[in-house]
Amino acid sequence: MRRSIVALAAVLGLALGGCSFMAYDLPPESKEYRYTMKQFRGGATVNTAWTFWSKQVTVDDQSPNYPCVLTYAGQGVPCKPESAIFLRYDLGVALDNTVQGGRSHKITVTPFYQDLTSPPKVTSLTVEMTLDGTRWRKAPVRPAGAAYTATLQLPKTGVVGLRVLAKDNSGATVNQTIDKAFRLS
Repeated sequence: MRRSIVALAAVLGLALGGCSFMAYDLPPESKEYRYTMKQFRGGATVNTAWTFWSKQVTVDDQSPNYPCVLTYAGQGVPCKPESAIFLRYDLGVALDNTVQGGRSHKITVTPFYQDLTSPPKVTSLTVEMTLDGTRWRKAPVRPAGAAYTATLQLPKTGVVGLRVLAKDNSGATVNQTIDKAFRLS
């Protein structure tokens, strides 16, 4: 066995107002992993599934911004953050988490990585919206620098759910569903 850090919950927890760190022992062979998380925030359920490739760590590859949890535990083993994709949203909502319905509305999704020395490159990102959790409509998405802008065609009333899928050139993916991203007013 070898030590590898999967600090998925650390970054996601910080982004959503909390903090937790996790470390896992992973087999030494190169392998694809899937990590899933379900969170409840402000009346919304956020389901996230990450896939990423991990291989044996022989040399420390950690940033001062993301120190290895095992270092603090007194274990001097090489470790590195995994190349999982995270998502940051700018939904353009009012303070009461609403958006004016009956028109088009732009949102911005920014994919990012833990502090890796040479992160992979996100190659695609799709955004879908739903009003009932069963029927999903794909939104047009345009790259905008490191971010992506999606244009949603909103009805007059309802609660909008979002599903975002991002992929990178290393084979990693993130699939995130927010059942109640915002309400229409």
